[in-house]
Amino acid sequence: MSRTIRLRHHVIPSSRGGPNAEWNLYYFHPDMETHVKLHRHLHTIFSNALPSEMIAIIAGQWTNKDGSLNRRFFPDRSKRLLAWNELFGENATPQQAIGFIEREFIPVEEKWQARPGKKKGRHERN
Repeated sequence: MSRTIRLRHHVIPSSRGGPNAEWNLYYFHPDMETHVKLHRHLHTIFSNALPSEMIAIIAGQWTNKDGSLNRRFFPDRSKRLLAWNELFGENATPQQAIGFIEREFIPVEEKWQARPGKKKGRHERN
């Protein structure tokens, strides 16, 4: 496997049954160092969640009633808050993060879910 493929982000994680197909691979930034940093930040926040799971977590747990980020899950000076700010932008709202995921990742998950004969990943439920 080439270095390039390993450093790309699998929108549908390979551990969840996601393929190495080009449509499932995402670059966060053309500069490799920046891409690697942002890729690491995404996994710091979401581990290996599917895009729809990321949105469910943000909307269900990490969003206050007023639409702001629930800082209980993102304390000041935490790795998680640094990752959020680097990935989505300084002081990004949960809705902005959801918008990014909907725009960049959800179409890939929809394509993956619609594949004929799609096999379930080992962590995926019926």
